[in-house]
Amino acid sequence: MRGARFDDLRGAHAAALRHLRYLRADAPSRTNNELLVLVALWTSGRDVGFGALADEVGMTAGGLSALVSRLERAGLVLRYRDDPDFRRVMVGLTADALAMVEATAERASSTDAERAPSSPRA
Repeated sequence: MRGARFDDLRGAHAAALRHLRYLRADAPSRTNNELLVLVALWTSGRDVGFGALADEVGMTAGGLSALVSRLERAGLVLRYRDDPDFRRVMVGLTADALAMVEATAERASSTDAERAPSSPRA
């Protein structure tokens, strides 16, 4: 089981790096860690707790806090307190960030499809 999970993570990591490469072109003023956070939020498909996001991107909560503040000032993420548990801080993509990441993902997948070798005709 451990090998299968590692393969899943390796595939997810490779996909995230592909998206980061294209996001770098779309958002040249963003750092790699900022782009990694945007991709992590996008792949989750929902708002994420601050601690879970820190674990996902491999950062400390302190390092992530400054990064999320920069993304928040840029209008790319929202940070808010969870309604049922006000101790919990949630982070989510704004509509602008979601549109940017989805457009980038679409371009990345179409470019990857163009680069894929075509199957031989019978």
